[in-house]
Amino acid sequence: MKSYNSSENAYNPSEKLLALAAKLEPLKEKCIQVGSDYIRKVQTNVAAKNWSAVIVLVAVPTVGVCVGLKTVEYTVGGVVSFVQDLGGPSRGDLKQHLQSQLPDYWEITSIEIKEKQNTGTKVDPYIFQRFRAKARLKTDTFFEASKIDGLPAKKQNSVVFISAVERKGKEVELFGFSTSKLVAEKWQSEFRFDVNPTGNYGQPRHYFGARNIVRNSKEEEEFAAAIKKQVEEERATLLSAIKSGAWLSGDWTDPSGEFNPSGKNTQEMQIRFTSFDEGSGNLTGEVKFGSSVKRFEGALTDDKIQFTTVAVLDGRDPFGLGTEYTFAFDANNTMRGEWKHLTQLNIPLAGLLPNQGYVTRKGSASFRLQ
Repeated sequence: MKSYNSSENAYNPSEKLLALAAKLEPLKEKCIQVGSDYIRKVQTNVAAKNWSAVIVLVAVPTVGVCVGLKTVEYTVGGVVSFVQDLGGPSRGDLKQHLQSQLPDYWEITSIEIKEKQNTGTKVDPYIFQRFRAKARLKTDTFFEASKIDGLPAKKQNSVVFISAVERKGKEVELFGFSTSKLVAEKWQSEFRFDVNPTGNYGQPRHYFGARNIVRNSKEEEEFAAAIKKQVEEERATLLSAIKSGAWLSGDWTDPSGEFNPSGKNTQEMQIRFTSFDEGSGNLTGEVKFGSSVKRFEGALTDDKIQFTTVAVLDGRDPFGLGTEYTFAFDANNTMRGEWKHLTQLNIPLAGLLPNQGYVTRKGSASFRLQ
């Protein structure tokens, strides 16, 4: 729990005020006695029809006594009340303390103290209070939402999609306890909530980063339309490259350097497509590393090309057939992806090892469409 310090309304009841209250109480009783004596004198003079004496007794002294009685009563009551009200932070202070416990987009609009008790001492007070408060949203709030169905997930990674939760002005009620302790003449207050629903109403839009889009909005429609257009243009570029039959230059990387005769991690790779069926997406082609040429078979699905080497057409084969390639459209008209190859370890009795001594080698590859 968070704590909040306040120097206002420190619990420091004045001994002089208490002494004054004690002195005024007997004065009040004396005034009551004086008033009673005046009333008896008035009754005696009324019975004797001594009206001049009645006027003197009633018109001046009695009025003065009544005023004095009220003055004493109010003074004593005010002093006692003032002394009693010094028990802990004020309601205004407590409201300010409670505000510090909430996210900055919630505002405490009211607080009501239901019960209040000093569970400490007059010297070392420990104020325990049960409260009921109201909080209001200062802005619209949102939750993070899922990506748009039907569009490549990779194309949507640059934005965060959000859904509206609540509008500005929404009010909720808070219930709980507060404890306040006097430390170095300042109140330190802590809170414990029975009910605090502020965490169930999302967060302001700016909490979701610089690029976010509200689902089911015009902004989402425009974004989806732009992505669809981009995908169509990329696919058209890819189909044009596939149908051209031209050699497309790229790079092939083996992190271990084991499969590259030169010992380098990266070497030049060239790809060309020799057949393509637009209906099924099936395709064939050739991949070339220096003087080594292999035939592959695969398919185009959505924005990905996948194929596997199946035959050696020319040159020596440095690491065998069965290498699987997966490419996806990247920036600047480039297809980028990875390759993996199942290789048996060249050691005695490798077939007795788990998986018959086979290990999967992996690396990256790319080629340019233009």
